[in-house]
Amino acid sequence: MSEAATGNLQVKALVYIAAFAPAEGESALELANKCPGSTLGGTLQSTPLGDGSNDLSIQPAKYRGQFAADVCEPAHTKVVVEVPGASHAVAVSQPDKVADLIERASSSYPVFKGPATL
Repeated sequence: MSEAATGNLQVKALVYIAAFAPAEGESALELANKCPGSTLGGTLQSTPLGDGSNDLSIQPAKYRGQFAADVCEPAHTKVVVEVPGASHAVAVSQPDKVADLIERASSSYPVFKGPATL
């Protein structure tokens, strides 16, 4: 996210809410490992990408405990949407699809019954 608006003169600031704010060149995992007792590393799974690199994401079974332990249950989840081929940074890689989903979900609140994939 730190470089998300590089070169965009319309962006005045980035706001991090419950997020990592790594220094330039520092990964979120490196930042998490600086904190004694961090449990992030043990929740990660690696998915090989076509360019030879790997995408790290939270194992689905461990996600709630890692990021939403204080939430009693999913907040009124009506549908899980998958964007084929997208990583956890789907808002960056597929912004039009994410914006469309948000618009459709908000226009049909409180019940959203969208597609399984976008």
